[in-house]
Order: sequence, then structure tokens, then C-alpha cells
Amino acid sequence: MGIVRSFRIKVSVALATLSLSSLNCASMGPAPGAALPPGALLATIPVGTGPTCLAMAPDGSQLYAASNSSFRVIETAGNTVKATLPIGPNPTGIAVTPDGSQVLITHLFSVSMTVFDTTTNALGKPITLLAQRFTGGFGRIAVVPDGSVAWVANQANEIIAVVRLDGSDVSARQVDMRPVDIAFTPDGSAAYVAGCRQQCVPGTVEVISTTQELTQRYINVGPSPYRIAMAPNGARFYTTNLADSSLSMIDASSGSTIATVPIGVEPTGLAVARDGSVVYATSQDLGTVTAIDTTTNTARPTLRVGNQARDVVLSPDGKRLYVSTGDAVVVVASQAFSGGS
Repeated sequence: MGIVRSFRIKVSVALATLSLSSLNCASMGPAPGAALPPGALLATIPVGTGPTCLAMAPDGSQLYAASNSSFRVIETAGNTVKATLPIGPNPTGIAVTPDGSQVLITHLFSVSMTVFDTTTNALGKPITLLAQRFTGGFGRIAVVPDGSVAWVANQANEIIAVVRLDGSDVSARQVDMRPVDIAFTPDGSAAYVAGCRQQCVPGTVEVISTTQELTQRYINVGPSPYRIAMAPNGARFYTTNLADSSLSMIDASSGSTIATVPIGVEPTGLAVARDGSVVYATSQDLGTVTAIDTTTNTARPTLRVGNQARDVVLSPDGKRLYVSTGDAVVVVASQAFSGGS
């Protein structure tokens, strides 16, 4: 069992590595994608060495980009870099608190979470997470809607770090999987944790009560889920799945799969419009973004946006997409994705 577990941990960490180079196989999803139509590319903002994690301020005024050893604050009004600060190498997760006062960043092989104070535009005191049995693993971050607690996935150690953002406590919650990403219901009563159990075919979402911290159920999703996002009304959720280059659309109440949509190799970015009408997913391998219509549950056009399209966030009004590429953040008009499939 020790050998099997050790092998499983090594595989899970390999899947979490930022290059995802082991997944550069033949395309299994849609065609490589069409070029952006004229006028759709609104800006190209140089950033540090990728991969770059993105997060949007709640009011949409600022975009935060965590690249390898550097952090940038980008003013969205003019698409200009307002500040550049040094951070640790290899960021693995980023999140903004609901009130917009803090940006939280995790790093591969680090037990500290970087904290950026948006009121002072300066780095604050890092938050020490947890000692780990296996090196590495702290990744995606999700903050409960009331802003009191952040959950941090650690797939190598099969735990969730539960971090009280007032600094009073950091605790570990064991999960029956290798967790990679987390999404909360709109009321914050439950966390949906995506990850792998056993061979990860299918993938798993573990639904956990945030008040009792008890597992309520398990839901099957596509193989090797990498990202998860909740619809604004909480009625459904979405996962991007590495092993078959797809997006799963799941009914949150029944746990049944509504649709599975091909989106291209290495689907590493996922964002849902605030009105819930469209889901956007990136293919890092193809450098594309696919828009999925949640009314018809089918893909709109797939468009090429740049080399190594990794993360994607939306402006609050849904008019602009911000996509991190190999060395830049590109700003794309969402109207470009409104045509037929």
C-alpha cells in the first residue's frame, strides 16, 4: 500500500505542476479555433513569466495577475499596470476577498500564503498554512461569500486548509480525494470540492457542509477535473476535465450530468458570467477560449486568443474577458463569442 500511495501522490503532484507538459497529446476536443474577428482584441498587457493566475476585483476596477515571482495590479479602465511587486515563485492559486480588501496567493512547494492589501497597495504579512507530510500541494483558493474564511486545496496531502482571515486560526480538513479546486454555493452553506479518487475516472466532487464540516455526498464528473465553478444561482456547477478535454455541466440538486462539452486539450481556465448565461473555458494547449451557452448547453465559437491560454476572468458586466497567456494578459471583447457554433 505504501508503494501504491507514493506513486499516486507523485502522479497527483505531476498533474498539479504548472507546465502540464505531460498532457501535450493530440487534440481531443473541438477544432483548433478561429482567429479573433477584427476589433475583438482590446489590449495586450505584458506580464511576467507564466503561468499567470488571474483574479478580478469585485467592482471590476482592477485585475490582479500573479506570475512567476511577480505580482501585478492592472487598472482595467486603461489596461495599464499600476504596480508590480515581488512575490514567491510558481503561483498556484489566487483569490480576492468579497469586499475587495485582500488578494490571496498560494505558491507551489510553499507553506505560506501571500497577502496583498488593496487599501495600501502593499504586501501584508503572509499567512502560514500547515505543515505537510508531502512537500508541495497548496493550490486553488476559494473564499466563503461572507469573507470570513478561505479554503485552500492541497492535493498532495489530501486536505483542505481552512484559514480564518482574521488570523485567528488555520486548520486542516481531511477529504477523501486529492482536491484541486473549490467552489462555494452562493449562500456559503456548502463547498463543492473537485478532485480525484483512485484512478480519477470518473472525477469526483465532494459536497461538504461549511457549518458542520461534514461530507454530504459525492458527485461524479468528468475524468481528472481541474477547475470548478458554481452558477450564480447555485442551480448547477461546471468542471473542466483534463483527461478528456471537456467541460461537465452538472445539476447541483440531483448531481446528474446535464451535458458534456468538448473544449480542447488542457482546459485550465474557467469563468461563469454573472448572469449565468455563458461559461468560458480555455485550452492551454490550443491557446483558445470556448464559450458555452447555458441555455442550449452547447458551444459557441472557439477562438484563438494567444499562446498558452491558461486562466480567464470576466469583467463584472460580462463585456470583457481577461486571459493569461505565456507572457501577457490579453483583453478580448466577449461579443466576439456571440455567434453560432
